[in-house]
Amino acid sequence: MILHAAAALGDVLDRITILHIKRSHITDPSKQANVAREHAALCSNWQEAGLPDPPSVPEYADLLAVNTALWEVEDRLRALEARRDFGPAFVEDARSVYRTNDRRAALKREVNARFGSALTEEKQHPDYHAPAPALAPAPALAPAPALTHISPDGDARMVDVGDKEITRRAATAAAAVWLSPDALAQIRARTAKKGDVLTVAQVAGIMATRRTADLIPLCHPLAIDGVDLLLTPEPDHIAITCTVRCTGRTGVEMEALTGAAVAALTVYDMLKAVDRGMRVEGLRLLSKSGGRSGAWSA
Repeated sequence: MILHAAAALGDVLDRITILHIKRSHITDPSKQANVAREHAALCSNWQEAGLPDPPSVPEYADLLAVNTALWEVEDRLRALEARRDFGPAFVEDARSVYRTNDRRAALKREVNARFGSALTEEKQHPDYHAPAPALAPAPALAPAPALTHISPDGDARMVDVGDKEITRRAATAAAAVWLSPDALAQIRARTAKKGDVLTVAQVAGIMATRRTADLIPLCHPLAIDGVDLLLTPEPDHIAITCTVRCTGRTGVEMEALTGAAVAALTVYDMLKAVDRGMRVEGLRLLSKSGGRSGAWSA
């Protein structure tokens, strides 16, 4: 972790608290060791940047409490999902995730505001920002491959984004589920046997955005700042839009697309007993902003 942008400090402190929680929950010794190393490295880098000890930061205790609550509620949601129990307990826990994540995002913003002018170049760890030595002119190279996930040798690779600037990023994706009048009527009346279709699909899509790197092999794991996922009943289909925001070095287009796709698939799963002929169509990116390439819209 390179502490060079004040906008990222809230994410760093948030990550420190998450690692602290993980240390008390993970039982596998090798995973415990990895978590301990990352936690120690982040705390050391934080202090070497001239910042106070993480536990002494006013927002630390609140972030620790918020992330502990999220850990516990997500455990309950996974257990309910495994039992296919999408009743009132699932809905209430899902709503609490929204409320808790809103509080978490607010705390991270407070950390960013608190240290907005504290992190100056001379306070950073010299290993990260030492001047680059003068180099002889590089020989001419073959043109870079058009696909950044493919190496010059043709191998798949995860793109190194370590040198990219940390910026505020957002992306919006859309999809639609076309379905029968009977299925649509059950959605509107909330009478589907599996439960409240739109609420469950909304929760599934939001949770999926956070798991994108587990599903798409070469995606980078991202600390997502916020997700807005809307499912709107139309006369003959459900319109889905998913907007994802983060502060980081790579975009959230895949997270937005994954959220929209999983929300659509969840609608199908909730109603397949009523209408097996439902169609999931139109999965696409609508817009993105931030990063080196700037804004784009379809």
